[in-house]
Amino acid sequence: MVSKVHLVVLVHGLWGNPSHVENLGAEVLAAHPFSNGKLAESGKGNGHAGSEEGGEEAEVVVLNTTGNSADKTYDGVDFCAGRVVQEIEQEIERLENDAEKKVVYFSIAGYSLGGLVARCAIGILHSQTPSFFDTYSPLNFATFASPWLGMPLYSTYFSSFAAGVGSRMLGRTGEQLYLSDREALVARMARKGDVFYEALELFEKVDVYANTIRDRTVPYVTGAFAEHDPFADFETNGLEVETYPDLPLIKSFNLPPPSNSILSKPPQPWYSLSRTPKPKSTRPKRPFLPPFLRFKFPLNILFFISLPLAIPVMMALILYRFNSEGRRSRMRLVSEEGKGVKERLRVLERELEEYVEEGLDLDLGVGGGEEDESEVELVVGGKKTKKGGEGGLLLTDAQKAMIRSLDELPRLKKHLVWFPDAFNSHAVIISRDPKGFPDHALGRAVLKHWAEGLEVSV
Repeated sequence: MVSKVHLVVLVHGLWGNPSHVENLGAEVLAAHPFSNGKLAESGKGNGHAGSEEGGEEAEVVVLNTTGNSADKTYDGVDFCAGRVVQEIEQEIERLENDAEKKVVYFSIAGYSLGGLVARCAIGILHSQTPSFFDTYSPLNFATFASPWLGMPLYSTYFSSFAAGVGSRMLGRTGEQLYLSDREALVARMARKGDVFYEALELFEKVDVYANTIRDRTVPYVTGAFAEHDPFADFETNGLEVETYPDLPLIKSFNLPPPSNSILSKPPQPWYSLSRTPKPKSTRPKRPFLPPFLRFKFPLNILFFISLPLAIPVMMALILYRFNSEGRRSRMRLVSEEGKGVKERLRVLERELEEYVEEGLDLDLGVGGGEEDESEVELVVGGKKTKKGGEGGLLLTDAQKAMIRSLDELPRLKKHLVWFPDAFNSHAVIISRDPKGFPDHALGRAVLKHWAEGLEVSV
């Protein structure tokens, strides 16, 4: 008797490696036990599990992709996606070499940049003739802290500096993340009727897990593709949040109206000596330094004394690393490996050329901008609203159009993640390294939530 297989693919993020999403794979196997197999990297034997939910038994195989480790993520979202497609095809061939196994179902999840790579990969698969999804049923698509809109800009010097450095020194990936590439790939992937969008529409479930606060890499507005950020000033605006029991997912939140005493004060001239004090935080302050840099006396004194010298040296080393890795990426793109990946992208390249010739039309095929009801209720002054604190957010018209288009995806569900005590929730949401950073263990509940809700068969 032929055993049905459900292939679950995991994709890590920028500068990442397979270990970053290892705990996600482990939760999938724990939620759907089938055999004593263990999670491993592609090409070395993969994790196996199974379920009888939904009727006929299906075996789950987890593929933790390895082809984009470290600086290979500089090569561009499309090139990284091409490597993922290659690994998927190789894994299916390996599985089906066993005459008693047949891959029937397909799911994919991406963390951080891996979410964009996963979106691009399913577009490549769908562009095949016949479509990959004519043979393998797409069930689950998920992202964890992924920049669906690319990287948004804020009205701060640091944001401008990061955009300038990132778009120039992170290779083709940096250009795509900061929406400065000629092909406008990120915008195109949100365009209705495009192969990327159509591929997403095929999945039975589309789950988006986004950090609402404390994410130093992927802000809420791009992680959850939202036009407004009610969490930007959560420390001072009195935001009340209710989460589910034993789960750091937001059930509802309430933003009280501004204080009348503050509103009643007339604006003060610039030369006034009496300035309105900034509102004090109603929550405990987050530590300034990550755990591994919090030294005890007297080492803490020595550390702070060394900062004026250490910071410029660190910045120089970081910029040198960016530059050297970007140079290696450019060399890799013209190598034999790069040419091989480019062959897989040839169909998409033709479509991209047509897209560019059309003048990068960013009217993404949606209506006049009316927003859908959110999965999470926001209340301001007793009235429902979608608007919150902006925090200096500068979304482009293209990004706003992307939001309207993506919000119309069928079977889409956004999960807003709340880690008020985390130093950097970007690593916590995927439970990246709980041995080195104990607070990363808080994210395990999020991974378990997705794994237990996985559609295993239909």
